Amino acid sequence: MKFLFCSLSNYGFIYPAIGIAKILHQRGHKVIFLTSSALSKIIKKAGFELVTCTEKDNPGFRVYNWGKPFAVTIQVKYIEYAIKNLAPDVIVGQHLTLGPLITRRLYNIPVAILGLAAYLYPACKSLLERFPQTESEKQLIWRYGDMMRLYNEACELLKLSPSSADYRETPLLGDLYLLRSVPELEGNVDILPDRVHLVGDCLWEPPLFDPELICWLQQFDTSTKPLIYVQPGRSFEDPNFWPYLVNALKNSPVYVIASVGRMDRETGEIPENFFVRKHIPQGLILPKVKAVISSGHTTAVLGAITHGLPSLIIPWGSGTDDIAERCQRAGVSICISPFQMTVETIGKAVDQLLECSNLQKKSQLLQQAFMKANAKNEAAYLLERLAFTSYPVLRA
Repeated sequence: MKFLFCSLSNYGFIYPAIGIAKILHQRGHKVIFLTSSALSKIIKKAGFELVTCTEKDNPGFRVYNWGKPFAVTIQVKYIEYAIKNLAPDVIVGQHLTLGPLITRRLYNIPVAILGLAAYLYPACKSLLERFPQTESEKQLIWRYGDMMRLYNEACELLKLSPSSADYRETPLLGDLYLLRSVPELEGNVDILPDRVHLVGDCLWEPPLFDPELICWLQQFDTSTKPLIYVQPGRSFEDPNFWPYLVNALKNSPVYVIASVGRMDRETGEIPENFFVRKHIPQGLILPKVKAVISSGHTTAVLGAITHGLPSLIIPWGSGTDDIAERCQRAGVSICISPFQMTVETIGKAVDQLLECSNLQKKSQLLQQAFMKANAKNEAAYLLERLAFTSYPVLRA
């Protein structure tokens, strides 16, 4: 069978896709990727082929063009090229790539969507029939409406009729929606549309050796001072938690290791107890840390959970509020609004992360739930099932 993986140029999306693709490849299937050439090195190093139909970069899959109907139409044109050359049995997209979903209408090729660590659309019919009662409900309805607007505007550019399907039959789910979670984190799974399957974390990283990081770790005794991993995300024009965190922890009896490649502001002066780099492999450092601080994006949150670590989440970005809400409800995270953060609130939250035995116990329990999920193998099995039947894969 042949699988075409389409992804925006973002490592948080491409890494889990590669992890699943490796399982499919081991089972004898052909896998090809379609994304921006910015990710060509990591894809080729992982042993896969990247579709290229021009010498120029593919603007349709660049993150900065997300949310623009013209970019979706470019995705469609590149996917059409790949279809003619590969003839895939299944196209695998991620929740922000609408091109595969439109191609599904044009060529009747089944599509699977790789989601985040929380389901981001309305799941309950009553929510659409009454006035939203919470900010979370308002966000679900707004996000769903905005994604459907973008989908329909792209369809209009391609001379296709708009979709009026309801929330359970929405084209945004494709024929199979892979939610990177477990029931213990997501909550009431029964209310989710039947095409949504929980497949665990699906985390993957390329094997890396970082001698500079190892040398830094050897300078300090982490048995007496805990090590904290930090991953701040983009904040655009709004305040970032980074300067508050630096001031809160620069004189504290902790070591901080931070991966700041996603952060869109200067790091400023780095304290002596901080180690800061654009990219730090999670798998290399998380077994050594006591807690995680992040903006709530899927990779950092699932990294903390799968290592049994409590986390502080200061959500900012697509879906991070939803992910933070689930982590707080599961008792594995402390959440602070980005509009309420101060040096004092962050400092107190970090103390609680390191001292609260209940947070640590629940983090370890959730870790066990994820360990049972069989993640990438389950995702690969569901994709094979979709390729074999060409019909929507429904949850039992």
